[in-house]
Amino acid sequence: MKRAIVASICGLGCSAQAASVTLLFSASAADGVRPGEAVTWTVSAFTTGLSDTGYFGGFVGSFIASEPGIGEVTNIQSFMAGQGIAARGEGASVVDINIFHSALLGTDDPTNPLAIFSFDVVLGDNSYGVPLRYDAEGVATLFDSSFIFEPAIEITDIAVVSDTYFWIPAGGTGTLLLAGCAIAGRRRRTDR
Repeated sequence: MKRAIVASICGLGCSAQAASVTLLFSASAADGVRPGEAVTWTVSAFTTGLSDTGYFGGFVGSFIASEPGIGEVTNIQSFMAGQGIAARGEGASVVDINIFHSALLGTDDPTNPLAIFSFDVVLGDNSYGVPLRYDAEGVATLFDSSFIFEPAIEITDIAVVSDTYFWIPAGGTGTLLLAGCAIAGRRRRTDR
């Protein structure tokens, strides 16, 4: 009998440890984007280790540009139902992000991956040949079910997969976008 109880408790703990989140940064730009024009970035959250009704609950932190001085962030949009404070641009980085979904508010969306955020980066004159990709610093919150009193799973070591955007002037030609070439393979840890 004791073995069965220990196995059940371990099973609960192990399932919580298996939950993870990866933030996916995708760049979209027309050919020939030049300094003074914008590259649009869309951020999606991909979760693993959750039940069928589990969902990405939110993110508090910053999206850090590999080259913050390459341009300025504009047109910040959250696709989440709630926002604690308005995020703001700091060069090409986005800071003060506080976005969320909630079962209590009926906004528990189990879509996976889930588009959560977008922003534009207006390129500066110093953008020629400089790679731009993103990382994330902060806390992501997951919920294992849509039960309104489900305890939060907080993840501080967030995996990131980012496109890399280059503007390469070559006889008036445009952009080079390398999809998924920058992968920040940071260790994922779940804190409850």
